[in-house]
Amino acid sequence: MVNLGTLHVNLITKSPGVAQTLQHIVSNLVPRSSYLPLSLQRLNEGTFCPAMKEGTIGLIAGELQGANSIIVVDESKLVEGKLESKGIANLQGLKSVIEFGKLPIDLQYHEMSVDVDIGCLVVSEGPSLLKVRKRREEFYF
Repeated sequence: MVNLGTLHVNLITKSPGVAQTLQHIVSNLVPRSSYLPLSLQRLNEGTFCPAMKEGTIGLIAGELQGANSIIVVDESKLVEGKLESKGIANLQGLKSVIEFGKLPIDLQYHEMSVDVDIGCLVVSEGPSLLKVRKRREEFYF
């Protein structure tokens, strides 16, 4: 499979449940897709990028790992609250995938990144906090 580039799209809507519906549609169109609700808890507690943990052998897999896939990011789940250091790292990892096509990997004593072919469909209630090049406002589903 040859990748000719990725297109990230921000769909702005006030309708609830659009992201899950889009994920279901996308999953029937492409071989690999996933749904990533950006809740404060998920950002602070989840593992978006692969990392090496102390006392383990090998890398702990991250949610953004998945070559040639599409991720439906649901920003409508975000609420006001405190973003911890892990949440900031997760958000920076997602931004790196969208802006540069690079997935950061934390090897404890060394940071590196790998090129990835991941498309992102960002569903939000207003302009995305992620830098998405294409935006479609007032999307009704």
